Amino acid sequence: HGEADIDRVYGLVEQSLLEIIARYAVPIPGTVEAVVAMRARGLRVGSCTGYPRPVAERLAAAAKPFGLQPDCLVCATDVPKSRPAPDMCREVLRRFEISDPKRAVKIGDTEQDVLEGRAAGMWTIGITLTGSLVGLSEAELVVLPAPERDVLEREVGEVLQAAGADFVAPDVSSCLRILEFIEEESAARPTRAPGVWG
Repeated sequence: HGEADIDRVYGLVEQSLLEIIARYAVPIPGTVEAVVAMRARGLRVGSCTGYPRPVAERLAAAAKPFGLQPDCLVCATDVPKSRPAPDMCREVLRRFEISDPKRAVKIGDTEQDVLEGRAAGMWTIGITLTGSLVGLSEAELVVLPAPERDVLEREVGEVLQAAGADFVAPDVSSCLRILEFIEEESAARPTRAPGVWG
């Protein structure tokens, strides 16, 4: 199998993503409110995604009516190297004119997200319950018995911490307390840190 076969399969996957993305573009509960709260604190929100730009733009367009729109969107196809390389995070920092990566926070739900943020020199927060590593829909998570949910959250947290996450949180809304802590830790610095998620 050659490059042409790889390109053909990639094209089919991208087309499938474009067709189904709108069906699954409903934000996770609490995310929109968390982003509103971040912006109320003067934070900016950038999105780094492994999706190619056509897919990411369609997803962003589908999320916009819910009130979820990043201040900048950086795709894997926009930079020389994707995760776990720091290129996407660094591009967000460049667009935000942030020279000190410790003035930024990478929030993500995979080991690759954490490794990317660490490589960029950012604070990192790993999402445990509402992320990819859990692999459950919102409906499945709601009916999961509390002891099983606790075990799952702990196991995913351990994976993300092993990857180097500075903090873990069950969902994006739970990151607000952590961002406040980081801001207090960085109080001597003259500018606020943007929240970087995705």
